[in-house]
Amino acid sequence: MAETLAVRHSWQGALIVARGDEDALLPTMGAPVNLVVDDVRVRAQIVGVAEGRFELAATVVPDPLRAAGTADARIEFVAEGGPCRLLGSAALASRAATESRPGLNVLFAHERPGQLLLRSDRVRARVEVEIEVDVRGLSRRTRTVDLRGGGALVRGPLDAQIGDRVRYSVRVPGRRETVEGWARVARVTEEGDVAIQFDELDEDDRADVMLAVFQAQREAR
Repeated sequence: MAETLAVRHSWQGALIVARGDEDALLPTMGAPVNLVVDDVRVRAQIVGVAEGRFELAATVVPDPLRAAGTADARIEFVAEGGPCRLLGSAALASRAATESRPGLNVLFAHERPGQLLLRSDRVRARVEVEIEVDVRGLSRRTRTVDLRGGGALVRGPLDAQIGDRVRYSVRVPGRRETVEGWARVARVTEEGDVAIQFDELDEDDRADVMLAVFQAQREAR
């Protein structure tokens, strides 16, 4: 029998899918995350894990946190079910404690597990970024019309048919390296745009794509 999840909406309008404590949602070591303080969002990575606490590394930290040293904060991350958030507090780590680690480090403390904000199949937004697609040996540089958790709608026309296997390289907001891999053509619109379904992404690539799309969804509201 399929699992039924309770659904509610937060005061910010985000869809929250409630789960029991046995399904505690927490980011894992090495996971890419968004650190958010007063709606200022920066990309970071989990570099340390302890009971009720994470250590994050980032190239920059939110200005409100830099100014105050500590602040209420949240982490946005991706679990198997989709984008999640974890509420807590953030503090700048001392340089002496983290001098062997690159970047700026933040200690994030929490008391409760995360919340699933949006199921993976609903992660989709208009995100226009550069994408290179190789179809039948011919490479074409174009742009996306939208991105979703497992694929993209690519601006055409492209010489592609439903079922074709294509190679792609897409620039995802918030990430320096492109996300690359194989995909299958799932649909061709009347305008000639091509929907591609990514083959299975590794955890980091999937998280970066979903975080970028989820952020675009929030900004579009």
